[in-house]
Amino acid sequence: AGYAAAAGVLRGYAVAMMLCYVGMILTAAMKAHQATRPLFVYRLAGSLVTLGLGTALLYPLGLSGAVWGMAAGYLCHILLMARWLHREARAEETLTPDAPGVAA
Repeated sequence: AGYAAAAGVLRGYAVAMMLCYVGMILTAAMKAHQATRPLFVYRLAGSLVTLGLGTALLYPLGLSGAVWGMAAGYLCHILLMARWLHREARAEETLTPDAPGVAA
């Protein structure tokens, strides 16, 4: 009964944590590629989104808005890392000498 009033905050927090765990997997992939510089920049971008959007949503939506701002920051971080990893995978494909149609 006590948690019913905080249902929106808990839902937002659950979404944020799910995104956080997806981010951990992508972070590990970027670390495996030794891409620490872009990883830092992307985490900084996600943090700035969290700070800006979380603060902006805090006043009209309360704590729930801050939590959804945090989820947006994680999503930003995930999208930037996924973009980098996709580009890296495509670059590796073009460098593979045993690709079909490539003479050895």
